[in-house]
Amino acid sequence: MEQCLLKDEENIDSALNASLVTLYQHKIQKLGDSQGDGPINLSQKGQIAKEMKVMEHICCIGLKAGGDGDHVESVRDMNIFADLLLNFEEKCPLLHSVLETLLSH
Repeated sequence: MEQCLLKDEENIDSALNASLVTLYQHKIQKLGDSQGDGPINLSQKGQIAKEMKVMEHICCIGLKAGGDGDHVESVRDMNIFADLLLNFEEKCPLLHSVLETLLSH
């Protein structure tokens, strides 16, 4: 039963991470395609690409590695969701600003 629950948690985590990355990619594509204030410049595109890689690294906590499930228990002890926003805001300021702008309208 516990092993089944751990698999469910891993599947949910994987789906959430994939959804988060897809959302960011969609918002970046939308930003690049928009004609509102003009397209983003090459420097901003490069910065966003770098920040996307950082965000993927932040979201990768090793749950797909398999094993006996001890890594899932360690995640419960961490403040992963509380830290995610702080890490994202600190390490991906342009992407955070873009998403904050897009989601606030």
